[in-house]
Amino acid sequence: MDNDASAFVFVPFRKKSDDANYNLNSAQSIGFFGLSLLAGCSNENTGIAVLISLSGYFAIKIFRKEKVLLVEIIGFIGFLIGYSVLVFAPGNEVRFSEEATSSTSLFKNGSIDIKVLIYRFYRVQLKFAHRGGLVLFIVSLFAGTYIYLKQNKKIKIFTFFFLAAGFISVYLLIPVLPVSDRACFSMVVFLFITALNLLIQIKESISVPHLVKRLFWGLVCIIFAISFIYALKDILNVYTKFKERADWIISQREKGVLDNIEVSSIVSYNKHCALHEQEGDDVGSDIYRDSIAKYYKVNSLKPV
Repeated sequence: MDNDASAFVFVPFRKKSDDANYNLNSAQSIGFFGLSLLAGCSNENTGIAVLISLSGYFAIKIFRKEKVLLVEIIGFIGFLIGYSVLVFAPGNEVRFSEEATSSTSLFKNGSIDIKVLIYRFYRVQLKFAHRGGLVLFIVSLFAGTYIYLKQNKKIKIFTFFFLAAGFISVYLLIPVLPVSDRACFSMVVFLFITALNLLIQIKESISVPHLVKRLFWGLVCIIFAISFIYALKDILNVYTKFKERADWIISQREKGVLDNIEVSSIVSYNKHCALHEQEGDDVGSDIYRDSIAKYYKVNSLKPV
C-alpha cells in the first residue's frame, strides 16, 4: 500500500543507529534516494510524521556530536522533495480549498473552531481504538517497561521514532475527518513496528517464558492483519466506485454529451467510517465537481 511506503525510509536510519559502521555504497545510495522520493509522494499525514521523526533523529545526532552520513542527508532530501510534490499537487489544492470552505471545517474566521476540534479528536480516538492502535500501544508500553525495569536495559532509540511517527500519524488525521480505513492503516504500521521492536528486545526468562512472548507476537500480528484487510477492502471499494463513475463519464463524452452529465456521488455508509456517515460527497461539491469535469474533458456534471 502506498500509504505505508514511507515506513521503509526508516530502515537505513535504524540500522545506522544500531551499528555505527553501517553504510550504503554509491549505487545503494542512489536507489535509496529514489525510494525516498517515491515514499515522500505516498501519503500526507504519514509524510509529516516521517519528516518530524527524522528531524528529531538529526537533532539527537547533532546534540551527541555524531557524524551525519551523506546517505542520511540524501534520504531526507529525497523524501522532502517527494512530499513537496504531493502537497503542492493540483488535486491537493482542490482538497484544501474544499476543506477551507466546508461548513464542518476545522478553521473558522482564521482561527480553530474548538468544538469541531474536540469532536474530531474524539472521533480519531475512536478510530485509533477500533483499528487496534490502543492495543498495540498497550503492548508496547508493557514491553518497554519490562525491558527498562526488569532487564535494566536501555530501549533502542529508534523504537521511540517509530512510536512518535505512529502517534503523529494518528493526530494528523484530525483535519481530514472522516478517517478511512486506508488512511488509518499507516498509524497501525508504525505502532506494529514499535511493538515488534520492543518484543524482539525482550529476553526470554522465567518471568517471560517462550509461550507468553509468542502469544504477544501473535496478538500484534493478528491486529496488523485485520487492519490490513480493512484497508485493502476500503481501497478496492473506492477504486471500484471511481472506475464505474469514470467509465460512465467517458461513455457519455464519447456519445457527444458534454453538459450536465448525471453522476452519482461516491459515498460510504460503512459503520467503521469515523463520521458513521458518508465518506465524501465529492460530486456534490462545486469545487470537486468542476475539477472532475475538467479532468474528463467535459463541460459540467450534475449530481443525482
